Amino acid sequence: MPKKKPGFTLDEHKAAGEKIKRARDLLNDVSVSISRAYPKSSRAGKANGVLFKTLDAFRTIKHELDEQVARDFPDLTPREFGPIYYGPSK
Repeated sequence: MPKKKPGFTLDEHKAAGEKIKRARDLLNDVSVSISRAYPKSSRAGKANGVLFKTLDAFRTIKHELDEQVARDFPDLTPREFGPIYYGPSK
């Protein structure tokens, strides 16, 4: 039987949230810059479509981890755990 993994501590959730938000912000800035500089039909524009899908994956993992922190730490209010994966990065 596989060993149960421990999950994140609250501090690990906070650290992961900051990394995800910073990476998302950086990739989003690059994507916007590309879309302003190149048409969608260009090779760079098409590659930017892949980047957009990556940003969508960031939205998915943020949602799932936000749900997980709520399950892992039921004593936290939404006001307390909400900023971990959502809101501005520090």
